[in-house]
Formats: sequence, C-alpha cells, structure tokens
Amino acid sequence: MEYRSILGPDAGAGEPQEMTEALHDGRIDSLIDAAAQDPRWAEARPLFLAATAGERTAEWRLGVFSDLMADPALRRSVESFSHDLSALLDDLAAVLEHFGPATAASLDDVSRLALLSCAERWCTLVERFEEALHSAHLGEGLGSFARYLARYCAADSYLRLKDDIAHTKKLLGYVQCSLLVDDMGMRVRKYQGEPALSRGLEDLIRPFEPYETKPEPEWPAPAAADPAMDAAVLEAASRDFGDQFRALQTFCERHTAFADEKIARFAWDVRFYLAWLTLTDKVQEKGSPVSLPTFAGADDIVELKDVCDGALALGDGCVPMTVTLAPGERLAVISGRPHSGRTTAARAIIQAVWCASMGLPVLARKAHLPYRGTLSTWMQDTHDAKHGMAGIRGALAGAGEDALLVLDCPAPSGSPSDQLAFTELILEEALASAASVVVTAGPDGVTIPDGLAHACASFAFADDTEHPGARSLKLARHAPWGMESAHAMAERYGLGTEQLKARIAANRQGADAE
Repeated sequence: MEYRSILGPDAGAGEPQEMTEALHDGRIDSLIDAAAQDPRWAEARPLFLAATAGERTAEWRLGVFSDLMADPALRRSVESFSHDLSALLDDLAAVLEHFGPATAASLDDVSRLALLSCAERWCTLVERFEEALHSAHLGEGLGSFARYLARYCAADSYLRLKDDIAHTKKLLGYVQCSLLVDDMGMRVRKYQGEPALSRGLEDLIRPFEPYETKPEPEWPAPAAADPAMDAAVLEAASRDFGDQFRALQTFCERHTAFADEKIARFAWDVRFYLAWLTLTDKVQEKGSPVSLPTFAGADDIVELKDVCDGALALGDGCVPMTVTLAPGERLAVISGRPHSGRTTAARAIIQAVWCASMGLPVLARKAHLPYRGTLSTWMQDTHDAKHGMAGIRGALAGAGEDALLVLDCPAPSGSPSDQLAFTELILEEALASAASVVVTAGPDGVTIPDGLAHACASFAFADDTEHPGARSLKLARHAPWGMESAHAMAERYGLGTEQLKARIAANRQGADAE
C-alpha cells in the first residue's frame, strides 16, 4: 500500500474545526490544552480539532501509539527526528527566501552555501532515522512509513543528491583565501602562504606569559555572522575560484527542492502522537491508568473499566469507574444525588469515546467500545421543561448512526407525573435514533418504559452512609438507590419506620402517665 500520511492510511488530518459544545462539555478542550502545553508540541493542537476520519484511521493511529508505547528507544528516535528535522525545515525556509527575485545578488553565495549545508543535514537525519526504523518491530502505520523511507533512500534521485553534495563539497574544499589587513584596509585574495594573523599575535604575547598574574578575561560571546560581510568575502573569492562557485550554483539549481514532502510532513504530523503521549505520561504519574482501546461489534459486551475524567486525573486525581453494557443495550442511565459524581462519569465516558474515535489511548484500564464518530451533548442546568426539551431535541438532531448522545440535565419543575412523562419522552425519542445514549438522573433514576427495558442499563452512585454529604464515587450497575438509600440513612440515625413508631408510642405513654 502506498504511504500517504502517518495520521491515516488514506490521507492526513482534515481541516481543524471550531471547538464544539460537546468537546467543551466533556472537558476535552482542557485535555487538548494539556497535550499541547509543551512548546515542542504546541503546533500539534489543530490536529486534535480535526474531524474524526473513521474506524480504519483510528485503528491505524492506535497501531502507531502501540509501537511508541512498547519501545521507549523508538519513541526517543521519533522525538529526535521530529525536533531536528523541523528545525532544519525552518532553516531551509529562511534560506529559500534569499532565492526570491527581490534579493540582492551579493547574498546569493551565502544562501547557496547555507542550502548545501541544509541538504547535507537532511541526508544525515534521514539516513539515521531510516536505520533506527529498520531495526525496530513496527505495526502498519510506522511500518508503512519505514518502507517509504527505505525506498526514498535507495532511489536514484536521492543517491544523485548525495553524490552532488559530496562533489560540490570536494570542489569547495580547494577554496583557500587570505583576508589581508593592512594600511589599505581589508582585502581578500587567493591564499599564497601568508602566516595567519592569530598565529602572529600568539607569538607576540608568548614572551610575556610567565609574568601574567591576572586571571584570563572572560571574553564576550562572538557576535552573529554578518551576512553582508560574508557575501563580500565570497564575492571576492568567487573571482579566483570561479569553477568551484559555478559548481555550487549548479547544485542549487538542481536541488533547491530537495526536501521530500511526505518526509517533511511526517516530522510535523508525528507530533500528534508525541503530544498525547506527553499527556498520558502525566496521567500515569498521577496514578491513573491508560490503555489502547479496541472497537466492539454489535454482539460484543461494551466495557469501560476504571475509566477516569482526564481533567480531574491531571489535577488531584480521579476515582476510576467501570461501565459495562450487554449486547443490544444502547442507553445507560446514571443516577445519584447531586454532587455524587454522575456528571463526572458522563464526562469520563465522553472523553473515552472521543479518544477512541480519534485513535488515541484512553484514560482507562480497559476500553472495548463501539466506534462513535460524532459527539452530541445537552448538559444544561435548567428546570424549564420547554427549554430542556428544545435543547435535547437539538442534540438529537445532531446525532447520527455512529453518534454518542449524552444528556445531563435535571428533571423539570412540576408534579411527579409531569416529570415522569418528560423523562419517558426523552427516552423514547433518544432510542428512536441509532445513537448510543447516556442519561444522568437524580437518586430515583428514571422510569424505563416496558418496551425499552431491553435496551437500557441502570448505573447508580451509592451514598456514603458513614460520611453523609461526601462524594462516594462508587458507581455500580444497580437500580437507582433512591428509597433504599434513604431507608439506610434513616435507620443509621434512628429515623427508620419501626424506630419512629416506637418513639411515638413511648411519647404517648409518657403523656398518658402525666
């Protein structure tokens, strides 16, 4: 298969998109910011905002991550190549500016020597990296690039480039000039055996060295080269060494565009992988797990084991949660009292699904889930039924067959029967689409219509009866704890039904005795 891009088997990343509401709701924007925080990978940020490109591309990228995570030496080689080649390409771009029509002719030879130097650096970096890839065990993505790089290094055009570099450098090695400084100023001419000025100065001060008692002075750093001075020296030298400088001009005419576009693109695009690995390193240092996701078929069990909210994992840490769905289940209802962690769970699921769809390692111990190329969310703190339903229907409209739809909003104000009708309508409309759906609810959960029960799974956060009001973050596949939790809390504090009856009876007896 012909190599096109390290970001996918068919093409590279698409155009970056605006930060969507779903990415913001899932705190994915904070993960992207954290991944691009390192100045080395800052320019990789737009790659994370490109649209997902399908399950095949996601699997390709996960193969690249697998190679880099399994082989630290390979990862260091890729980092070094990306950094060094990107620096070279920046230098090359600056050099090529001097070949524009508005450039002074006196700077041409300076630019040509710089172009020759860039071409030599290119060959050194490319061959060193080709050797590193040749000795590594690679998957499809990096293996495809390694084969392309091997073919490039064996191609006649590349071998001709190397021969021309060697030939031009050999000819320029014969250029020897003297810079004469006398009463007439500075002059450049062909070297005729004149003693070096620095050697004469050393001979002049050598008799006085035994009497030197002061420490050696700290000389200032040498000033940057003056292109005008360099150009003047080379212009004078070219009059005496015309053949050598004509060879340099011929080299530049042949090889101005020596940099291969796909190799250069690799150095930029591979930072997509290096940036995310920098993020996962930080997450793992905090104690949270990271794994490569796999994609589930229609008859597979969906499992997110010990999944974390990355925004919390990068901070003070996150309690991992586990979510499993049986084949055919498309709706997960996560219930719990306010501040129990249900929104955190929804965000962790959003992040895991987005990571998998982008072909990124997931912040979970295990992730086996269906590919979902679209995220659609409605996470608003509103108790107005009309406003809530309008927002939910808008989210539904943006959810296609391969979408994940997350609805995190409180039940509207009104009677219990009105709230029940509202939630039933939500579930019916959500499951009428082909999307996978996550709904958060209060401690009483939601009532599942009988005809939809086969497609629904209930998860609940248990209350910490030992520490009332504290977050337990203990998510389990369980019916809503609503009344059960209330009964447990009441029993603990002597407010159970039987306890209250006994206390009332005792109070009545006391009153009768009085």
